[in-house]
Amino acid sequence: MIFLDKTYVASLDSIRAIRTDLESCLGYLTFSDRVRDSFILCASEIFTNALKHADIQPKTFKIVLRKQGKILHFILMDDGSLFENFEMKRHCSVVQSTKIEPCVLETGGIGLFLAGRDFDDFAYRRMQKWNYYHLSTSSPFSEKKPIVLIIDDDPVQRDLLALYISETYTVKHAESGRAAMVWLNEVDEKPALILCDVVMSNSNGVELCMELQKDKNMALIPFIFMTGEPENPVAKIAADLPANDFLEKPVQKYYLLKSLKRTLSKAQQDQRLLGDRLDGEITSVLAPSLPKKIGCYKISLKWQAAEAGGGDIALHFPGNGYDHIIMMDIMGHGAQAKFFSHSFVGYLHGFLSAQRNVQDPGQVLTALSHFLHTDKIGEKTILTAQILMISKDGTFKIASAGHPAPLLCDSEGVRELEIEGAMPGLIPDTVYESIKLSLKPQQRLILYTDGLMEVGGSAEDMETHKNNMIDVIKSVRTIPVCESAEQIWNNFIEKTAGSPNDDALFIILQRD
Repeated sequence: MIFLDKTYVASLDSIRAIRTDLESCLGYLTFSDRVRDSFILCASEIFTNALKHADIQPKTFKIVLRKQGKILHFILMDDGSLFENFEMKRHCSVVQSTKIEPCVLETGGIGLFLAGRDFDDFAYRRMQKWNYYHLSTSSPFSEKKPIVLIIDDDPVQRDLLALYISETYTVKHAESGRAAMVWLNEVDEKPALILCDVVMSNSNGVELCMELQKDKNMALIPFIFMTGEPENPVAKIAADLPANDFLEKPVQKYYLLKSLKRTLSKAQQDQRLLGDRLDGEITSVLAPSLPKKIGCYKISLKWQAAEAGGGDIALHFPGNGYDHIIMMDIMGHGAQAKFFSHSFVGYLHGFLSAQRNVQDPGQVLTALSHFLHTDKIGEKTILTAQILMISKDGTFKIASAGHPAPLLCDSEGVRELEIEGAMPGLIPDTVYESIKLSLKPQQRLILYTDGLMEVGGSAEDMETHKNNMIDVIKSVRTIPVCESAEQIWNNFIEKTAGSPNDDALFIILQRD
């Protein structure tokens, strides 16, 4: 999944533009300020270093930010001269860093320690004309913790409870029910659970619980009461409210964690049951489908959602003399993702229908990116997209936005097409380019979402799985398209034990 892929003229002005683009992109993805600052500092240090210290100054900068499974990759490139003894210089920078105060930007030297300080891995190598800096770390999307809102007028109690649970949960604080309500109405992402004291000096938890029950957007948030005065009249009223649990103060860490886990598990189970109840009705509408033949191409599609619902979408729009196939992966899983995907695809359908007579898929993606960046619903949506235009003469045009590169399969093997583009909507004025392709008879084009290839708990596991999938794609190249798709799919289901971690979709096209 590609978040950002952009090339710049190498200059100090471009470094300022890169900082702006990173801030916009990472802010859109709701990365924390600390994470954003790490990326911005890294890019600034490395590109400034290239301008000031390379024997031959670069003419071009390139930046890529992408997610693969649970790993976030940050790639910076410049076409200046190679830095000799890079690892030795980096070691010296680490030694020098002991003299630098925390959060202070170094003003001299190459700053390699500062550039890589907040990343798990940092590698530098020369690839063709490029100096290639590759940094990686755990993806914030993969490690996201459930949010727990703690409401208590005693700051010591709030800090103690936060200490108990912060390893497993993201903790937010409020000193009263009124303060909590203000915060809840301001944030887009509601907490997974509310932990609230019953009796407080400025308000009580009963009033808050009753107010939440009246709000359709917050009535289903799991709610746990705490009290040190079980005989208090207010506490007795609280016992009759639809709370999920009732803990007596002082709350012990073991029982608190157990209550949180049990309450959230029950809430997730209820959500799954709700999704299952509506699964047949909504999934049948969402299920991707394409014609079995478009022009001179046979087509086969396979799809599976990881849970009830799914965000992988395939749409077909016939045009005047050509057809568009649009593949999208809307981020999110489970019942909530299903309902959102269902409503959002309908929302997008009108926009994309209006683009059906545009003869360049790059222009469609450019318009889609602008739409997502400026539309009040679109700007809250994170998705990847790939558009394939099939002309009546059999030629293709393809454009991609954050999506995995298509695979071309023939007697020579399987290779990725060189087509990339940033995720749509992340930064303003993003422009997408199309590539042209003409398949020969028996050549195959495979489009897919990242759930097909990104299987495994580590980068090595994912690479092994991807190589296995490519070997299977090679091995079934000569049998009919539908049979090939079935064997590829059966191998995928076998490797994931029928329960993939992400939605998966792939499409095979072959010229007669």
